Amino acid sequence: MPAQNNPDMEFPKCYSPVALENLLPPPVISSQSHDMGQTFEDPGSMPSLWDSGVTFDLFGFGSDAADWTLNGPDVDFLSTFQVPPLEQMLGADQVSLTPPHSSHTPIVSVEYSNAMHAAFQQSIGRWTPDSRHYRGEKEQAMSSEGTINLKVDSLGQWDPSVSNESLPARARDKLLAVALTSCEPGNVLTVLSAFPTVEVLERLVNMSLTAQKEQIDGYIHVPTFSKADCRAETLAALVIDGAGRSPSRAVQKFGLGLGEILSYYLHKAAERDHTLTRDLGYLQAFSISLQVGLWSGIKNKMELAGSVVGVLLNMIRAGGRYRRSSYHSIAPSLNDTGEVLNKRWRSWVEQESFKRMVYHNHIHCVQEAFMTSAAGLRLSSSELSLPLPESRELWLAQSAIQWKETYHRLQSNCVHRTLSVIDCVADPTKTRLLPELYDRGFAQLAQVYSISSLVREFKQLQSIFSIKEPSLSRESIMADEGQKKRLAQILYTIRVDHESSNSGQSINLSMVRELASMHSHTFFDQVELFVGREGTEEAQTACQILDAWIKSHSSRQAAWHAGQVLRYMKLIPTSSIHAFHAIACYHASLCLWVYGKFSNSNASTSAIVDIASVAVCPIQLDGEETLVVQRWISLNTGSPTISGRILISETPQIDSQVSLNSTQGVMDVVVKLVRKKFQSPLGVFPFLVENICHLMDTIGRIEQPVKYYQTIT
Repeated sequence: MPAQNNPDMEFPKCYSPVALENLLPPPVISSQSHDMGQTFEDPGSMPSLWDSGVTFDLFGFGSDAADWTLNGPDVDFLSTFQVPPLEQMLGADQVSLTPPHSSHTPIVSVEYSNAMHAAFQQSIGRWTPDSRHYRGEKEQAMSSEGTINLKVDSLGQWDPSVSNESLPARARDKLLAVALTSCEPGNVLTVLSAFPTVEVLERLVNMSLTAQKEQIDGYIHVPTFSKADCRAETLAALVIDGAGRSPSRAVQKFGLGLGEILSYYLHKAAERDHTLTRDLGYLQAFSISLQVGLWSGIKNKMELAGSVVGVLLNMIRAGGRYRRSSYHSIAPSLNDTGEVLNKRWRSWVEQESFKRMVYHNHIHCVQEAFMTSAAGLRLSSSELSLPLPESRELWLAQSAIQWKETYHRLQSNCVHRTLSVIDCVADPTKTRLLPELYDRGFAQLAQVYSISSLVREFKQLQSIFSIKEPSLSRESIMADEGQKKRLAQILYTIRVDHESSNSGQSINLSMVRELASMHSHTFFDQVELFVGREGTEEAQTACQILDAWIKSHSSRQAAWHAGQVLRYMKLIPTSSIHAFHAIACYHASLCLWVYGKFSNSNASTSAIVDIASVAVCPIQLDGEETLVVQRWISLNTGSPTISGRILISETPQIDSQVSLNSTQGVMDVVVKLVRKKFQSPLGVFPFLVENICHLMDTIGRIEQPVKYYQTIT
């Protein structure tokens, strides 16, 4: 009987070609090949080996006595068996970026799309320059009544222990010289009158140094920093950074104007002296300047900062600072004392500052890619073979003697090995087992951002091949699933590591990890296109793609991770808050909003809706992971919600759960959460945070952007 007509000859449906290959023995080179179609020899004519003392391995398929290589007839024979589609066998959850054909076609409202495109342009959308935008524009706003009558105590918080050194008057003169020689000639008097007193400048510098000391990825060595001896551009960069951290709008405007001046000065200085491109102080000033510009919330400054960040990265790259060979071991000897020890310490500080600046800029680039939805990353983690930063305790040592004592104490407890972030990505468990000589917190931060960049690269490649090959061949599906599972395994491994601690650093890491996990389950660029970032035509194409995505397992997995982003946002200490956390909440809110909108639209077109499961089984996405949550992700049983409580400490209420079907309610919760975390004593929010909240609030007020029309065929 032919194989295809014999039900007993069919493979079980759980078998796949991959499993079949694993069952087959390895090929053995032989001079003969067996024809599966011919009859076997009569046992009586076969050589008698039963009494020859030969031992047979009943389970060893790779003996030399047989040739298990598949030939043409073998393949023809096996091809007669019915094998289920690869998508079914792998459980693949593939979504094509080619708009699907459906009897119910989703249509985006033109009025909605136009309104959302306008909201993007007013908040975080693309900057459109005109004749009013020029370099000296912000200089004219530097001087105001607020800066003239400014009191030092109203500038903002700082740690008095960061510096006992006063800012000398000549340091103010150096800053003033930088400003007056680089500003527009017509703005000289404005800039001169806007320049604050020495006391105000000192407080702003101390505020920036406090942040450098507290941040895990700080790269200015506070114990050896000298306000009197540092470069003028480094001091100016610290003033700008401190001004951006002040709750005073007048101080913020002064910082923005000085930032415009410093940007021009940095380029002009490098043109005059090319050796500055290898100078640590100059590169630190350049890095701070770009950081302030990116997170300023001013669209033209954000765009210009993104445009010139490649200049800084290329300067560092040309100096060889991404490579392991540029660094060498600097360790104090037990016999080192006096000037010898101090010189060795300062050499270590310079090398460590370079390492920390490089890794900080990598983190900066990943954050920028998330914020701008950039297609590529300016600094790939594959370049970073330099060693990981050494212990934070060593970094914060106040003297050469303390550094020496700390080094030998830490060295006695571990075996020193040179590791880079590449090693920690390839084997995520290495950060858990790092020797004490390494800065474990910094290594974890660099690791989670490196993995996040890999997730973004994977989704971009997936989108390219999905468009070019909408049919998704078996090879494509297997490649995608293999890479997706590999990234998922890495994320799970670091999740176990992060959840072992409840510190503010661990919460921050968990939030970034959940954001990366959310992106791994959705094409976020399509989400933003649907919301209206690029207009009606792009929104319509994205609408049809998301309509197919919402019916998949990945959409629920993405919604779960989005809820976890909000969960960690509630837990993160206010002292550790950063503008990137607002970006993460914005991404999570869009994911939840899109899920809620399409769920509502699909439910209205479905013939059967399980009302009982929706009413009885709420699934809290920003809570602990439970079996009920896993059942919803797998089977779509229940009604997904988020908590209406803004802070974990709030008393639970009966109506504190907000269903994702209430998309405006979801956005209201996220907006209130972000505002609560970023609110200053003066009630002033950073410009970028204010713009993001305005955009989320506008999105939340949209009633029904999607309508379904029956397609007549």
